[in-house]
Amino acid sequence: MDRKKIDLSLISPGPQAFFYGLKDEDAAKTARIVNEGIAQMVAKRPDRLRGMATLPMQHPDAAIAELGRVVKDYEFNAVEIGTAIGDEEHPVDRLEATPRLTPAEREAIGGENAARLFGLKA
Repeated sequence: MDRKKIDLSLISPGPQAFFYGLKDEDAAKTARIVNEGIAQMVAKRPDRLRGMATLPMQHPDAAIAELGRVVKDYEFNAVEIGTAIGDEEHPVDRLEATPRLTPAEREAIGGENAARLFGLKA
């Protein structure tokens, strides 16, 4: 990073680490493992690295729970998601299908700004 004059770098999961084909429990567990690994890398150089989370998007309740966890536990402020979940395409601009958060859920993930950051309707 120094040689390339890069001050800050993001560590994100690659698409192969999204695991959108897994069932509920396995999807939540796998997202947690991936995010913990990213957090461990960031912890080695928090002055130079930031983490982006993966979420089990095929299971909205698990995705919201994991989002809240990574915001609180690791102070992640970004996620990387794919446009296809399973066999179904979900274009980023198709927000009418976006889950709505209750006030308690918004607070759990860091407030309304966090909800907007992650593309969730308030």
